[in-house]
Amino acid sequence: MDFIRYATMTVRNTIPFEILDLTFSANNQFHKLTSIDALIEKNIIKGRMSTDLNLIRGVEIIIPIANTITKYQAEDGILLEIPADLLQGRKLISVLSVVSYRYEIENNTSSITESIQTMYTNTVGNYTGVQVADIDIVSDNEIFINTNDIIPQDLALRCVVEYSSRFAELNPRSYPNLVPFITSAAKSYIYNRMIIKVNRGELYNGVQLDIIKDIIDSYSDAEEKYQDELHMAVAKILFMNDNEAMSRYTKRMIPNRF
Repeated sequence: MDFIRYATMTVRNTIPFEILDLTFSANNQFHKLTSIDALIEKNIIKGRMSTDLNLIRGVEIIIPIANTITKYQAEDGILLEIPADLLQGRKLISVLSVVSYRYEIENNTSSITESIQTMYTNTVGNYTGVQVADIDIVSDNEIFINTNDIIPQDLALRCVVEYSSRFAELNPRSYPNLVPFITSAAKSYIYNRMIIKVNRGELYNGVQLDIIKDIIDSYSDAEEKYQDELHMAVAKILFMNDNEAMSRYTKRMIPNRF
């Protein structure tokens, strides 16, 4: 089971069906033509959670500069285009640094494919980095490196890209730890779209049900819980699911005695 399906199931099993049905019917006149699961995925998971999960973490990858395309070079920097296959078909979120590619191969191989390592076999460089003031993302696959230095081809970009569409990078064993985050996202969505309507005394199937209003009222702190979960528990869980970042962190924690 992938994360999207698990999150959808969690919302459906946590929130009363009548609350979900009322929320989607009040905000989508065609909701009867779409399953509840599809509406949960579209409006809550992909409409809110996916964006925040990508912004809070994303996936670290290493991209050799030798495999990028130089589109413009001047005294103040260089414009590079990153081929889509190197980004693995995902959007670029940020560029963390320009690093020694030799070091990355020797110490952090989790995101470096065998073909890329083979390409680097005959490349020998003594650089450990380059002085970079900042790196600007120009488009989904173009970056501008602001530097006065010549950038050697044996360096690499340490980048963060978005998760795959189904969040395949997440270990299924971590899913249960994300339940509070998932349910808070759903409750926040429902509260923000329904609290005014239920307080106006609007009806559900022709009958005003006080219990529905009471349940929605109880979601008033859901957004605060969502933000707390996102920046605390979820950030840690995503970090531990990032093989590249965890590998780098672990190696820094263990002293090199040789």
